[in-house]
Amino acid sequence: MGKVLEDVFESGKENVRILEIGSGSGCIAIALSSEMKKKNILHNIVSIDNSTDSISISNENMKLNNISDENINFKVIDYLKDDMSDNKFDYIVSNPPYIPSGNLPDLDAEVKNYEPVDALTDGKDGLLFYEIIFNLCKSSYSDSKIFLEIGDGQKNKIEELLNNLNIRNFRYFKDYNKIDRVLKIN
Repeated sequence: MGKVLEDVFESGKENVRILEIGSGSGCIAIALSSEMKKKNILHNIVSIDNSTDSISISNENMKLNNISDENINFKVIDYLKDDMSDNKFDYIVSNPPYIPSGNLPDLDAEVKNYEPVDALTDGKDGLLFYEIIFNLCKSSYSDSKIFLEIGDGQKNKIEELLNNLNIRNFRYFKDYNKIDRVLKIN
């Protein structure tokens, strides 16, 4: 989220449209909205998830954090199936389910026992959602900047997907442990 905000603040844009793929609890959209509000940046965030429970929780969290629904619209949409291509966004952000299914048993108990499985994994190698998002970017959202969280050790496989789709303008950012964790495409 920090890299998205840095980019928004540096862009000088006075009105920003963001698509978040995978609302979860709404924390990313709510934090982005809160920080942009502090800087008086007009913004509209469309945050989608295929889970009605996630959208309900996101809406509750939005109210608890005094964020206006004029700034965030949480929607039940399955981006694996539903077409969003008629919308224009300055940014697309996502923390997709990237954990390979074989790694689920090794997760900390507070993660594997309390997070929905489909929020953690695609049921395969953890790369399905990246491929879908990359294809969306290439076709419908070529003017959008993309910020995605990536899993530890996934950089090479993600880079292979990017190269296969001829996406060349990207970079990675490291977390505090010096692990590549954020991918930016523009």
